[in-house]
This record gives sequence, C-alpha cells and structure tokens, in this order.
Amino acid sequence: MVTIKDVARYAGVSYSTVSRALADSPLVDAKTKKKVLRAAEEMHYVPNQMARSLKGGKSRTVLLIVPDLTNAFFPKMVTCFEENLRKHDYSILLGISDNTEELENRCFERASSFGAEGIVWIACDENQERIGNLIQNTDVPVILINREMDVDATCVTNDNRRGACAAVECLLQNGHRRVACLIRDLNQQHFKERYLGCQDAFRKYGISDEEVTYLCAESTRTAYEEARRLLAAPNRPTAFFVFSDWLADSVYSAAASLGLSIPQDVSVVGYDDIDRAQYMLPALTTWHHPIEQITTVSVDILMRQIDGDTATRGNHIVVPGRLVERNSVRDLTKQDDGPAPEDPGCTGGLNDEKDCNRDRRKPRHWFWHCTGACKAWL
Repeated sequence: MVTIKDVARYAGVSYSTVSRALADSPLVDAKTKKKVLRAAEEMHYVPNQMARSLKGGKSRTVLLIVPDLTNAFFPKMVTCFEENLRKHDYSILLGISDNTEELENRCFERASSFGAEGIVWIACDENQERIGNLIQNTDVPVILINREMDVDATCVTNDNRRGACAAVECLLQNGHRRVACLIRDLNQQHFKERYLGCQDAFRKYGISDEEVTYLCAESTRTAYEEARRLLAAPNRPTAFFVFSDWLADSVYSAAASLGLSIPQDVSVVGYDDIDRAQYMLPALTTWHHPIEQITTVSVDILMRQIDGDTATRGNHIVVPGRLVERNSVRDLTKQDDGPAPEDPGCTGGLNDEKDCNRDRRKPRHWFWHCTGACKAWL
C-alpha cells in the first residue's frame, strides 16, 4: 500500500509538504502542489479515509438504504450515488432493507455508530408516520428518493404519472387500442401514480377503464405466466405497457414461447430505461427514469445540508424524465405494415372497421391473478 512517505520520496519533497499539498493548503505553491498531485496519481496513492476522519471529526460517509439489489434499477442507482459522492470525497455505507421495516429500522439505529453524516433512503413502504418518526429521531439530514411525503426531509422523485401517461400514449399514437398493462404493487406510491398516468392516457383517447386489460405481477415468473396466458387467448392485446423494465423480459419470453415476434405481433413499452433495455432484442422503447439526474440533485442538496443549510428540508423536487423510442413498438397506422394479429372478432384484421369496433365494445377490464395489494387499492 502506497503511503505519504512513498509519495514524498517519489516527488523529492518532505512528508509535511505532501500532506499540505494533498490538503490543498495555501502554504504550498502551485508548482509544488502540481508536482505532488502528479506523483500521487502516478503511484495510485489512496488517502487513509479513517485517519482523516479521526483527525477532522468527520466520517465523510453517507448511508444509502435500498430495498434490494435484484431489480437492475437499484444497482444502477447505487453506482450513480457512489460516483456523485466520490466527487465530494465521500463514501457510501450500503444498507439493504430486503423490503422490510425491521431492517430499515436497524439501518437507522446503526447510522450513528458508523458515523454517517447523511442518509439517502428509498423506503420500502408508504407508512408516513413510521418514516417521519425515523427521520425525526436521527440527527443527520435525510433525502427520500421516489417518495413524496410531509416529513422533515427533502423528497426527490420522478414524475411517475406523466411518464406512464407518455408511455401509454406512445402505443395509442401508433394505433394500438387493445392494450394490456402489467402492473405491480399499487400500495406503493410510485406504482399508484403510474396507474393513474395510464388512466390519463386512455381517457384522453376516449378509452374507458373497462376496455383495458390489467395484469398484476410481483415477480418475473408471475409476469411471464400471466403474459403468456393473455397472449394465448383468442383476442390477445396488440401491445403491453409494463410498469418496470425488468418485467418486460417476461413479456418478451412469453411472446417467444408462443411463436410471436416483437413488435410485429405484439408491441412493448417499459418504464425506467435500465441499462439492459437498449440491448434487448428488439431494443425496448421505455420511459427514461432520470437516475443520474436524481442522484446528482440529491447529493448536491445533501452536501449543502451536511454543511448546515436547512432551507431545502421538507421540499419536494421533481426531476423530469423522457420517452426513449427504440424498436419494440409497431405502427399500426401504416397501411403497409402487414396484417394485425389474428382476432376472431375482426375477420379482416384491423382494416375491418365494423367488426373491430364491435369487438372493442366488449369489456376487457380483467385482473388476472391479481394480488391482494392490487385489490386493496382498486
């Protein structure tokens, strides 16, 4: 391990000069400071963070609490937070709650013993009283991600309702009217907002909720089984909107198992724009959840609060996203785009306007294998 003494010998200066140069002391001239920094970089010198913490009275660490790491969304968020905190010479303490209150409570209890100067928290539920009490009983600033609550913390979110509305509108603008929405736990605020966004889009196009098929799934396996069951039905949808990109794989697999191709037989739009989305075959059209911007904004605010600025505590900040159009949506409005999927009620495909209109009047507000969470809210 390279030490300050090693850097001093390499640069041909004293130990104290290296120490001052690394601390950006005004007692070291610019030329010498540049020489020391170059030597430290060439030798891959890493400062002893613990020693600096003991000397300065700061740990320069932030506790990041996430529900799990199985969903590709969260590892990406962890990486983005780590990169942004590193710019401020801070490190991450990672707490994984496994979607349980007990482990979240334990993370908060241990935050002070680890000397965390701030907490970034993706809470596992919407219990405002519990969340408010945890925040109230900690003496460091807290940033809540993807939660809008009346608590003593800054809430940084994406506009989930607007994003879901834009994603569904993408399908409707391309002529799709038999649309299935693959949803998750509607007890969680951000999924509830995405459901409302779906309704906004359908209402705008004159489509009632009874004409839309909703599938509830809490895992990729359930999503696959229910998507396959619906795609195997005689009057299958022409498109899916999935509430999370990681569920889109299930729709792709279900379609492939039935010999259906995307987007020729069924179109898919996702939400989050995880890294994998651009490499799926075909590449997934999805709403870009601005993780990079959310983490940048969150860290900047947290740094100010750690320095004593409380002006933003209690604020709610919405970071806008955008629709990323790739290759998973078929345009049904083009006459030369080939035949639509078989439909017993449409003897001539989508060109048979009379039969199609008659068929659209049939109720399609189905909840296949709906979880208790979905039933409770709907």
